[in-house]
Amino acid sequence: MSATGKVWLVGAGPGDAGLLTVKGAELLAAADTVVYDRLVSPALLAALPPAVKLIDAGKSGGHPQQDEINRLLIAEASAGKKVVRLKGGDPFLFGRGAEEFFALNTAGIFCEVVPGVSSALAAPAAAGIPVTHRGVSSSLHIITWHHQDGNAPDLERLRGLVNAGGTVVILMAAAGKNIGDLLIRAGFAPDTPAAIIENGTTLLMRTRRLTLADFSRAMENDPPQSPALVAVGEVCQLDARSTVQNSSDEARRGENRLAGARIVVTRPEPQNAAACREIRARGGIAIPLPLSRRVPLPVDGQTLLAAANYAWLVFTAAAGVAYFFAAYFRAGDIRRLANCRFAAVGATTAAALRGRGFIADYVAERANGRDLGEHLPATAAEKILLIRGKPTAAGLDEALRERGLIYDELAVYENVPLAENDTTRRIIAERNFAFVFFASPLAVKIFTDRRQKNATDFSAITALCIGETTAAAARETGMTAHAAPETSLAGLCRLAAELMRPLRQAKEVSG
Repeated sequence: MSATGKVWLVGAGPGDAGLLTVKGAELLAAADTVVYDRLVSPALLAALPPAVKLIDAGKSGGHPQQDEINRLLIAEASAGKKVVRLKGGDPFLFGRGAEEFFALNTAGIFCEVVPGVSSALAAPAAAGIPVTHRGVSSSLHIITWHHQDGNAPDLERLRGLVNAGGTVVILMAAAGKNIGDLLIRAGFAPDTPAAIIENGTTLLMRTRRLTLADFSRAMENDPPQSPALVAVGEVCQLDARSTVQNSSDEARRGENRLAGARIVVTRPEPQNAAACREIRARGGIAIPLPLSRRVPLPVDGQTLLAAANYAWLVFTAAAGVAYFFAAYFRAGDIRRLANCRFAAVGATTAAALRGRGFIADYVAERANGRDLGEHLPATAAEKILLIRGKPTAAGLDEALRERGLIYDELAVYENVPLAENDTTRRIIAERNFAFVFFASPLAVKIFTDRRQKNATDFSAITALCIGETTAAAARETGMTAHAAPETSLAGLCRLAAELMRPLRQAKEVSG
C-alpha cells in the first residue's frame, strides 16, 4: 500500500477560478496528475506546474465515459501518483463523484473528497438572486433536468416541488426547452418569476429574467449556452447587486474607465490574473485566455556565477529577474554582483530588481527593447549580459548591434504554448470582445494560429500590445494594433481607456 498513490475529488467551483477553495488550490499545487472536467476554468490549469500530467475527462464528443474514468483514476493512483480529480462545482452534487469514490474505495485506493462551491448557489448569487430570503423563500430545492435515461423529471415529482414552496434551481438546463411548460402543468403559476443563467460566475455569464409563461419562447428563440441553470421562484424578482459606487475607486479610475469593454487577456499566469483584476477595477470585463506558461530553464551554476564578470546585467522582463535571482541564490553569494550595473526594460522590471535589493542604474524611458538598446549607457569596452526568456524579440539585439556593442545572452525561462481546450476555442472563434491584450509576438502567433482553424480574417480585431515589436507582429496578421507607451499593465489599461473614450462620451451624450 505504501507505493500506492492517492486521489482527491476536488470541487473546482462554478467557473470563476477565484472560487476554488484554499485546500483545493494546495492539492493542485502538489499534484502529479490532474484529471479534469470540461467546465473547469482554464486559468486553474494554466497555473499548474509544467511537470503535472493533465488528462481531459470531459465526457463529451468522444471523451471517456464514467467506467473509463474510474479505471484511469485507479491506474494513475496505482502507479504511485498523487491524483487530483478536478470536477466542476461540488463533486457530490450531480457530478458522479460518489461513483468515482466507491470505485476507488473498492480498488483499495485512498480517496478524499474536497467540497467545492456549487453553481446551484454561486450562479444565482452572482446574478443578484438570493436563493433564500426572509419573507420570500425559506427553502431551496436543487434538481437536474438531465437524467441518465435522457428524460425530464416526471410530473409527480414536479408537483412535490409546487407543494414544498421555496426556490427551485434546475441544473444542466441548457437543453430544457420544456421546463416552463412542464412546471406549469405540474401546478406552478404561469407568472412565476424565473431566470436563465448561462456560464454562471464567469466573464461570459448572461442572465435572463422572465416568467414561466415566457420560458418556451425564450428557449426556442435564443437557446442558452451550456452550462446553464434555471432558477424558479419569487426570489428571481430580487436584485442583490450593488448600485452604490465607491468614490475612492471612482476617483482612482478617473478618465481611465473602460466602460464595460470586453478585453481578452493572453498573458501567462499569474500576470494574467493580475491584469484581469485591474481591468475589472477600471470597469471593464476581462476574459482570461492565457496562451502560454513560463517554464524555468536549467542554468549551470558556474554560468550563473560568471554573471559577476559583466559590467552590465540587462533584464528584459520582471519574470527574468525572478528566475535569475532564484537560481543565483542557490548557486552562490549574491554579493558577487556588487560591481555590476543593472538595466531594466521598464518600471515593472525595475521594481522587481528593487525587490531583490538592487537599484536599476538605467531604466528605458519608453519601456521597450528597442529603446533599451538604443539608450543603454554602455561603451564598447564593457561586457553586457542580457538576462531574459525564450523566444526573444529582435528590437533589443538590433539596437545593440547597430551601436557596435557586444553582448552575451542568458535565457532563464521559456514561454511554452498551452494546450487548446473547448473554452479557448470558443473565445477565439467568437468576436464578442473589444480588444485583445498581447505581451509578446509569441502570444500573437499562438492566437492567430488557433483563429485560423475557424477564420483567417483578423482585420476586425484590435490588439493592445506591450512594445512596438509585438504591435508589429499583430499588424502583420491584419489586426489593428496599438503599442502601449510603456511596458506595464497600467499602460495597457490607459491605452484601452483612451480608445474607449469616444464610445463612452457618445454613450453619455445619448443617455
